Amino acid sequence: VVMPAGALVNLLQWHHGAVGGEPGARVAQFTAISFDVSAQEMLSALVHGKTLVVPDEDVRRDAARFAEWLDEQRVEELFAPNLVLEAVAEAAVEQGRALPRLRTVAQAGEALTLSSVVREFQRSTPGRVLHNHYGPTETHVVTAHTLGADPDTWPLSAPIGRPVSNTRAYVLGSGLELLAPGVVGELYVAGACVARGYLGKPGLTAERFVADPYAAEPGARMYRTGDLVRRNPDGELEFVGRADH
Repeated sequence: VVMPAGALVNLLQWHHGAVGGEPGARVAQFTAISFDVSAQEMLSALVHGKTLVVPDEDVRRDAARFAEWLDEQRVEELFAPNLVLEAVAEAAVEQGRALPRLRTVAQAGEALTLSSVVREFQRSTPGRVLHNHYGPTETHVVTAHTLGADPDTWPLSAPIGRPVSNTRAYVLGSGLELLAPGVVGELYVAGACVARGYLGKPGLTAERFVADPYAAEPGARMYRTGDLVRRNPDGELEFVGRADH
């Protein structure tokens, strides 16, 4: 995927405004470098004067040891996919670790499951914030939803939220028509987030990156995600499944 630098700059600017964090805050460098979230994880920390804390590989692979490491290293921000979040939450609860310094958790890469153990983990430290980020590699993060600090107010399943800055999200039917709230359609994303395409694969690029009929600027494109979504009554997007399943 060929991603312009401007897309990453836009993401980092949005991240700083939406997620925040003070200079010197300790951020776990957990995400594998091959995963696009690693760019957001590392650069959002370094650009804004935070401290990246890097675990050993054996610690990274063991949820119990990783929970202990988060506590010992006084980590304040963590990026982790849902499976890791579940495992760390379970380990922390079993060990009786509240991880009081961990104030911000961002989940991306998988559908977020608001299980009982994740809710219990959040209750252990009042004020901890859980962010649900959504976005394929071809766009990085394009929508986000922040769950309230009180898990008792959480919905049964987490929305993927609203578009980040300078990004548009369309729920479209088979004829690329805009669908009403509550109606399931395919998610197309447009704006500053969209990649140039696939390196050396013009056919696949033309198939997935198509003209944006709703853009004001000529020549604008949108990315066809293949994900099925709908807008809830609050105007936020909910993930339903894949169009090809």
